Amino acid sequence: MNPILEEYLWNNIENCADYRYDPCRVKHGKTAREVIKEMLEMRLIQSPKQAWCTLEKWLKKRKWNYGTSLDLGWKEIRHLNYFISEEAKRLYGIYNKEK
Repeated sequence: MNPILEEYLWNNIENCADYRYDPCRVKHGKTAREVIKEMLEMRLIQSPKQAWCTLEKWLKKRKWNYGTSLDLGWKEIRHLNYFISEEAKRLYGIYNKEK
């Protein structure tokens, strides 16, 4: 999947785990499965396998985790800004200013 579609997938998934407070706490929202279905309906991807390969790549990089189903997993909170642009980081105060 191309980087723009990966970013679309990442930014539209709302499930994330907050291990800072409770390792079992997952914030629920739009799942990867729902986003993949939307991407198929909009014809952004041809097959869900394209997105599953991206989820597996994120899993290997420890940016993604799941229990029993890859597409019902969650983003690791320490990587939530994985695809945030420099402009968005600046707007939302995530940007590290140089001293």
